[in-house]
Amino acid sequence: MPDYDLTRLGTRAFEQLVVALARRDIGSGVQVFGDGRDGGREATFEGTINWSSTSAGGADRLDCWSGYTVLQAKFHVKPGQTPHDNALWLQAQIKNEIDGWIRAAQASTRSRLPDYLIFVTNVDLSAVAKVGGIDKVNQAVRKRLTEMETTRSGLRVKDFAIWHGDQIRSMLDANQEVRYAFPALLTAGDVLAKLAPDWVSLGTFDAQDPLREQLLHAIKDDRWIRLSQSGGPGEAKLWLDDIAIDLPATLGSPDGDLTVRAVQRVLELGDMVLRQRQPDRIKRSNVVLVGGPGQGKSTLSQLIAQAYRVALLTGASPGPSVQEVIDGTRSALARLGPSRPPRAGP
Repeated sequence: MPDYDLTRLGTRAFEQLVVALARRDIGSGVQVFGDGRDGGREATFEGTINWSSTSAGGADRLDCWSGYTVLQAKFHVKPGQTPHDNALWLQAQIKNEIDGWIRAAQASTRSRLPDYLIFVTNVDLSAVAKVGGIDKVNQAVRKRLTEMETTRSGLRVKDFAIWHGDQIRSMLDANQEVRYAFPALLTAGDVLAKLAPDWVSLGTFDAQDPLREQLLHAIKDDRWIRLSQSGGPGEAKLWLDDIAIDLPATLGSPDGDLTVRAVQRVLELGDMVLRQRQPDRIKRSNVVLVGGPGQGKSTLSQLIAQAYRVALLTGASPGPSVQEVIDGTRSALARLGPSRPPRAGP
């Protein structure tokens, strides 16, 4: 499941996204958001929701709702650093909404009270059983809805659902045409896929293939190391793949400094960035390589760039001179630790 950044939408666009997904999943009868007297934002649906036939329910929900359903969007501009922080924020937001419904029921300021509630948020919640954010928020909401104050007010909600960030992403995967309508949710892969029919194979020599031509020139040019870069004499040059070594580097972390191999670590991080919503995916993909003059920063960066060029040229027919560089770079990487070139993009 791709890691669509829902925070890029903003409050209004997120509400529009919720309506679009609800209309796809629940039915075209979903009414658009409107400003309520209490400042809340809501959409409504009158009728039956068969959860087993929706991407929001599927195998997890086999029940049906029949009655008046209200959807309320809760957008967090800057979600917390941890799922626990997000759960506390969402729990407070939902409590405020329920309290508003209780007051409306007591004062009879609403023409109709909901039979069902759906709270939709962009924040991510932990799925750990019993102690995770999803279960904790569900427990808190169910407790509030069944308290004596709530039932005495006349608010009798039969059931509720919470669509959190991961569930919204899952619904987007099932309704790609909805995602395409929101530019903030488009990915680099979407752009590349759109351009794909016009691409020329990397194995050809078509002059209209600028990416391939750039790769061929760059991989040949960067095979050389100029000793003058590290204070050496004149313009003497050596082959990078012949002399490349992976230097030790100190990696700062909250648990203390770690000693790693610079090139191997960067390539590993590059692969982890591409793992999308896998548990080991890193959220911050930037790396800053710090060192004094002549300590190898440029050479290490040159080797990392060559590694990705080799990955991009995999399966191409670049010609004997470039193939020699590719083979040399592969051998250097194998010698330094990585058993294969990285994936095709960092």
